[in-house]
Amino acid sequence: MFLLQMAGHGGSGKSTLAKKIAEKSGAIIIDNDIIKSAILELNIDDISWDTAGKLTYNINFKLAEYYLEQNKNVIIDTPCRYPFILEKGKKLSLKYGALYKYIECYVDNYEETAKRLRQRNKLLSQVDESKVDENHYKKWLNETIFPKTEYLKIETNRPIEEYIEKCMRYINKM
Repeated sequence: MFLLQMAGHGGSGKSTLAKKIAEKSGAIIIDNDIIKSAILELNIDDISWDTAGKLTYNINFKLAEYYLEQNKNVIIDTPCRYPFILEKGKKLSLKYGALYKYIECYVDNYEETAKRLRQRNKLLSQVDESKVDENHYKKWLNETIFPKTEYLKIETNRPIEEYIEKCMRYINKM
């Protein structure tokens, strides 16, 4: 059993890779954008963007715990910008005897990132691609929080078939 935390900037391929890993492993994906978008769609006046984010992370980890308790493989799909995300993920892994894994997705190319942001079906919680310039992109690259332990960094500019097996070997490595 594993708990995999996805990380990376918007448009880096986290969700695409998470779906492929789930397909191969039977893991359950907890997608930060789906949950946050559902909260924002309520259009409640006193729920700010930041409050929706806090609610979302709380729900993410409650769901992760629920599924780990049932011995399910879990993928948490977030940008991973806050230290508490790593701490909670590691604590849950320990509590349920799951392997803790972390994969960072990145695209080392602003134009490719901008193209991906334009082409995706944008959810309410996702950044508007017209507001992402090269400075915003560079800021994103520096916001991801990394574990001090081993993790996998994947450049997703290539077809997913070229790196999915490397990801699966990493996840299954004890």
